[in-house]
Amino acid sequence: MDLKVSLSLRGICNAIEAPKQGDVALSEPQNYHALYIIRNYIHPNLKAEYLMEEDPWALWLNLQH
Repeated sequence: MDLKVSLSLRGICNAIEAPKQGDVALSEPQNYHALYIIRNYIHPNLKAEYLMEEDPWALWLNLQH
């Protein structure tokens, strides 16, 4: 929940939501900002495992499993 709040405060909560038709894609800086925030909330071992992931939505989905 803290992650969602943090992303929402920055206006990039859609980074961890399923894409909907008509949604505006995140800009590259917003994309990397979302990744930075997500990585701050995960265990260091998971950071290393998903270090090469550059899509916040894909990272979020992988962390759900």
